[in-house]
Amino acid sequence: MIQEVVRCKVVTPIFSRSEEFSDEGGRTYNFELRPQSVKGVLHFWLRAVAPRVINIFELDFERLPNDLAKEFKNEKFRGLKYLEMLIFGSQNRKGPFGLFVRWNEEDTEAIGRFKELNPNNKTVLEFSPVVGKDASYPLYGLYNTKEKVLTKFLKPGADFEIHIYANDRVTYEVVFSLFKLVSTVSGFGAKTTKGFGEFEIVKPSFNRIQFLSSVNFEQLLSEVEGKIKRFIEEKDLYKALKIEQTPTNLVEFPNLLPGRYEIISTPIKASSLSELFSKLYGLKFQSNGNRRRIIRGWYREVKYRLRFVGKNRSGDAVKELVSCINGRASEADIGPAIVGLPIAYQNLKKAGSRIDRITIFPSIKTNETDVSTKRKTSVLRIIISQVQRTYQVFCLLLDSPVTQGGVLEHNLENARFHLKLTLTHADLKNLVKSLNQNYQPGARF
Repeated sequence: MIQEVVRCKVVTPIFSRSEEFSDEGGRTYNFELRPQSVKGVLHFWLRAVAPRVINIFELDFERLPNDLAKEFKNEKFRGLKYLEMLIFGSQNRKGPFGLFVRWNEEDTEAIGRFKELNPNNKTVLEFSPVVGKDASYPLYGLYNTKEKVLTKFLKPGADFEIHIYANDRVTYEVVFSLFKLVSTVSGFGAKTTKGFGEFEIVKPSFNRIQFLSSVNFEQLLSEVEGKIKRFIEEKDLYKALKIEQTPTNLVEFPNLLPGRYEIISTPIKASSLSELFSKLYGLKFQSNGNRRRIIRGWYREVKYRLRFVGKNRSGDAVKELVSCINGRASEADIGPAIVGLPIAYQNLKKAGSRIDRITIFPSIKTNETDVSTKRKTSVLRIIISQVQRTYQVFCLLLDSPVTQGGVLEHNLENARFHLKLTLTHADLKNLVKSLNQNYQPGARF
């Protein structure tokens, strides 16, 4: 049995909610980073790397016991599912490693506090200075002003420990290499695609910042690949897997195959997290005579510009959607859907001055259930680095189809229109790079 402790330091607030409250009134959820949550993140990134190492569709059943051959015979991603079982276990097989997390309760803090505004007694949330008021945009769902419920987070600069126990050294090396990958481009808890939950590995020493470029990141991926290959080679039972890269065009879930991802630096820097979140997610209005200028944070500007990007057309995706709801059009191209689904639009007026809300879902089949899912993670992941007192924003574009045949689903019954998405991973990459070259908050495009 191998037992190791990985010591970490929080870079951006980690939001991970307990089922228990910290107050008698039941208004503030405690912070809790559960082992299952940590394993879930590791599992996601193993799946992203696995197609670089094995053919996820192949499995040599002659090298397997009859019970395992029968279990995986009808799996579409049989090679991937088998590898996942060997590393993380399954309902019928115990995994070769376990872990638990330790942190100090005094290093946690509520996302903010509620205030009553006179004279109408409206309840508002005053955000913690750590995140600032502009965090309301990315942190939706972590507080409820109507019910006055809050969530705690683990504060930036706080230390926490991950205790890992594994059956052998080769298993531990796979797990630790995945922790390096998570530290570099992801994090733990909620809202990791928006730059929250990020951490540094302090001991054993690992410098995540040096890998925030596509060239250096490939070196890290090569290390993870090597650990997985050694894991497979040292276990006779595991030789049923086929060691070869999966053809890129066949992998339909988020993955790190060559050409399916890119790390891009942005011009966004700040001396504090609250300032950084303002530059990323803020929305301000400036008046100049009779004209009003809207200043959007970098991320909001990306989403806004996606409204106007489509194939063989120029226009506003939201206005196209309104035209569909009002019966004036039969089709809308919903570009913003590429950065995460479902998305909800509300306050869209239908004929008769009725206010309607529409939720748009992905239609892609997934490797999880092989049926239509109602959720698809954003292909644009925000990464925040810290060098001394300076924060900088990078982004990871992780290609992942969100439609089947370009068609999106929606929740309006008996609607005589359909929604589509013609934007591609390449389109998003070009838009981000173009924005980075001449980004000026509030500038017209």
